[in-house]
Amino acid sequence: MKKPKPTMKNNSLYPNTKYVNKDMYMTDNKNNQVIDDTLTRNEKFKKERNERVKNLIKLMESKPFIGVVPEVIEHEKHIATLTIAEYEIFLNEQEKKQKKFLNEYIEKNPLKPEVINKLFDVFEELLNGPKRKPMMDSFISFTHELNPLLYVDEYEYNIGVYDELIKSFWVRYNEKWPDRR
Repeated sequence: MKKPKPTMKNNSLYPNTKYVNKDMYMTDNKNNQVIDDTLTRNEKFKKERNERVKNLIKLMESKPFIGVVPEVIEHEKHIATLTIAEYEIFLNEQEKKQKKFLNEYIEKNPLKPEVINKLFDVFEELLNGPKRKPMMDSFISFTHELNPLLYVDEYEYNIGVYDELIKSFWVRYNEKWPDRR
């Protein structure tokens, strides 16, 4: 039996549907645009990640002592197989693992009072200085000026044991010395 061409009478239940040919209907709605946009963004993301993998491989082959290890390339290859949503989930899982590791480390190795006292002393000197130091609204500049590596073990600094304390110093400093641009 031949399908009739849609008219307003026989197509009133699906007003967004357009007739394409005798066997196919096409729907114009925002869901199709969202799906197309997501697919496009995922393709672009994967393409960029695969390009990054290729560049890392080239770098490793041309300069073997630059520090690109095969584990980094495998990690990037894994990321290149993910969609953007899967990558965000992966990052959240990594962040949870890192927080769990840090909490376990802090339980086994509590903060050292002498390090905390020294950091407070240096911070008080910065805070009570005669004027605001330039660029201290930048966390990087503030950390450079505080120079915690003089007092904190490098491993503990790298895994973030004292990060919350240093961030609280930065916030407090910028509350006292707001940026006056």
